[in-house]
Amino acid sequence: MRQRLRSADGFGLIELLIAMTVLSLGILALVAAFSSGTAALMRASQIGTASTLADKQMELYRGVPYDWIVLDTTAVATASTDAVYTGDQALSGGLSNHTAACPAGAPSEACAPIQNVTGPDNRSYRVDTYVVLDDPTDSGAARDVRVVTVVVREGGTNRHLVRQVSTFDELTG
Repeated sequence: MRQRLRSADGFGLIELLIAMTVLSLGILALVAAFSSGTAALMRASQIGTASTLADKQMELYRGVPYDWIVLDTTAVATASTDAVYTGDQALSGGLSNHTAACPAGAPSEACAPIQNVTGPDNRSYRVDTYVVLDDPTDSGAARDVRVVTVVVREGGTNRHLVRQVSTFDELTG
């Protein structure tokens, strides 16, 4: 019996089993790392596309005369029934959108408060635009400043992806 207990027979099989267990744990860790890396890349791609859409919308306002920085009154009335649109922080503190009839010759995208677009990645996005009046001096002076906020949300879930804010001053046109 002692000779059998001191024998090294079968240890190779146990060592092989332990080595395979350690190897499989290492492979599982690599698969998990690749999986989370893929998810992070997809999220970064989506945020990059949303940033591009926000830049495109903001550039519309940078390229038009100051008086054209408005949202269409009829479209805003329709948007006011949308809880996601009205619940955004751009309208916090009792602020409301600056509305008027969309000026003749203005791009229709510049006057639309809500747009559903397909990005270059073939995903659906929702672009919400807010135009509010602000008095930077809080003095009640006649100086008019319009704060444009563009929020890009994921199309299906309305999850916030990008927010871009820019101020347009009446004096600088």
